[in-house]
This record gives sequence, C-alpha cells and structure tokens, in this order.
Amino acid sequence: TAFLAAGLFERHDRRRVEVVGYSAGRDDASLMRRRIAAAFDRFVDAHGWAPARLAQAIRDDRVDVLVDLSGHTSMGRLTAFAQRPAPLQITYLGYANTTGLSCIDALLTDAIVDPPGSERWYTESLVRLAPGFACYTAPAYAPAVSDAPCRQNGYVTIGLLHGLAKLN
Repeated sequence: TAFLAAGLFERHDRRRVEVVGYSAGRDDASLMRRRIAAAFDRFVDAHGWAPARLAQAIRDDRVDVLVDLSGHTSMGRLTAFAQRPAPLQITYLGYANTTGLSCIDALLTDAIVDPPGSERWYTESLVRLAPGFACYTAPAYAPAVSDAPCRQNGYVTIGLLHGLAKLN
C-alpha cells in the first residue's frame, strides 16, 4: 500500500488541503515510513491506541474526510471508523473489496477493478477514478526493468507470491 500511496501523499496541494496521517503501524524507522511521514502536513503515530482514543483525536483535529487505507487487514482501524469521527469516510487502496460497513460512505476504485454493475456487491458508493485508482512508485533501490523472459523462452511463465490460504 505504501508504494501505491506515497506519490499521492507527496503531491497533494498543501495550499488547498491539509493532510493529517494517523499511523497504526509500528514505528519501524524504515525509509518508506519516513518518506510517507514527511509527505503529510502532520503525521500521528497512533500505534496501539484504542479505537475510542483514535476517533477522538480525529474529531479533535476536525478532519472533514477520513480515508481508510487498511480495511479488514491486521492493522486496520475500522472500529474507529465505526464511531463516525469524520463527516465523510472513505476506504481506498489497502483492501480491494467492500468493508461491508455502513459507516464507510465510499470506496475509491476504477472501472477495471470494479466494472459498472458491481455496485450491488458493495455497501459503499463506488467512486471510480480514471484512468486508474493507484499509481505505483518504485523504490529508489529497485533494479532496472529487464526484458520479459517470454521474449527469449517463447512462452509465458507466471509466478505468484501469495498467502497459501488465498490459493484455491
């Protein structure tokens, strides 16, 4: 999620929008965490906070639009969203599915991930961004892109790195 969101955070118009980040992740002092923290007007380490404390901090900060980047993942904070700390609550990027929660007003997506007609599977309103809803930012240490092996092999090889439970 960080590689998909970093560029967005870095490019927001600070003259028009104040962006506050609340991080539930551990403060690991990684390059990516430092990069993301620097992209916000204010970055709050909320690791270990109870949902009520996080919701109150969001209310105190007078957040207008609260965006979830985790959904139902291990570090997700949907229990804070359930307390409705912001007038508009959106889910985006880190969990590509419905939250199933009425407290989430919208899901940012695109027409490829969620084609027209898929609205019936969501509790959220779908807001489709074009041409796509995510933009990958490669890390500075990434190697150069090489030719696809299929050009030399004459056939396509597909590799998949995933949690075994997701394969069925």
